[in-house]
Amino acid sequence: MKKESNNINSNIKEETIEIDYQKASTKAIFASNLFDGFAMLLLSFLLLLLNNFIFSKTPLGIQTKNQREDIILSSYLYEKKDDQIKDVYSIVTSDEEMKIGDKNKKIDSTLTLFFTSFVKDNYEEGMKIYNDYKKEAKSDEEKLLFAYDEKSNSYIKSKEYTNIEYDNLYYNFYTKMLKEVAPGYLTSSKPYRDNLRTSIMQNVFIIYLSIFISCFIFYYIFPLIFKRGRQTLGMKILHIGLVDVKAMSVSLKRFTLRYLFFIVVIITLSIVSFLLPILISTTMLIVSKTSQSLTDYVFNTYKVDTSSSSIYLNDAEYHQINEEKENISILDIKTKL
Repeated sequence: MKKESNNINSNIKEETIEIDYQKASTKAIFASNLFDGFAMLLLSFLLLLLNNFIFSKTPLGIQTKNQREDIILSSYLYEKKDDQIKDVYSIVTSDEEMKIGDKNKKIDSTLTLFFTSFVKDNYEEGMKIYNDYKKEAKSDEEKLLFAYDEKSNSYIKSKEYTNIEYDNLYYNFYTKMLKEVAPGYLTSSKPYRDNLRTSIMQNVFIIYLSIFISCFIFYYIFPLIFKRGRQTLGMKILHIGLVDVKAMSVSLKRFTLRYLFFIVVIITLSIVSFLLPILISTTMLIVSKTSQSLTDYVFNTYKVDTSSSSIYLNDAEYHQINEEKENISILDIKTKL
């Protein structure tokens, strides 16, 4: 790799300095990327757990949780006992002491409150929805389970199935309504959807924050620590360094811009575009002769093997080191003479 140093004095010819670096192998670069990526994801997961715990203790997190609890409790499909919220279906079906007839009454009452108070504010409109399900309910013999009662303006047990021995037929109907039908109305309600949307946005923010912090540590802090070659932890282990087009260690300004491009384009866009930028970058790394990823290609940086050679931080260090070498050589000659 050749490096041209710019002289301040225009009358002096530009000096061409040859610095020999061995290009890092694609296999080594890929391995370092895998190591950094895995370590970053592991740290992201740990940060996610920590951030979720911290957020759950904040006023905003507590408010979102309380709103969700208030919504599901107001649906009557859930009950709070001993500071624990349980769904009525689990409570009723697990109660071995409760008779099946009492279970039917409990579930019927719950569904009536749900449809008339939560699904619809108007009692008649809510009962109409519930009655429509009762009207269609049939036994194994394809006979109707409920008959319309004009006095109560609702559907009651069919005369054919009023005996206790038929309670299982109604129990199957009620439990199916409670387990399969009612939750659909609950999750499609506006209060529930608004709370769910808020919760999802908060979780997305927490996930992104965890990934951002992890990336910042592995892809920015570590290269600041290992500034000679701007090495990540994986690059340090596999003896890979990053140099610019002048064969010097990448400057802080260029490296910061490179990192911002990486976090915005490669990481952020990959999250919302099914990893497309990461796939493009990986393909370029494998296919290109210089083994440059998309980020390296944009910022004209290269990854070199540092196992047998060191990277110069800047022009001044290069000249200083070479002047010292020349002085040592002159002293050796005088000594021999």
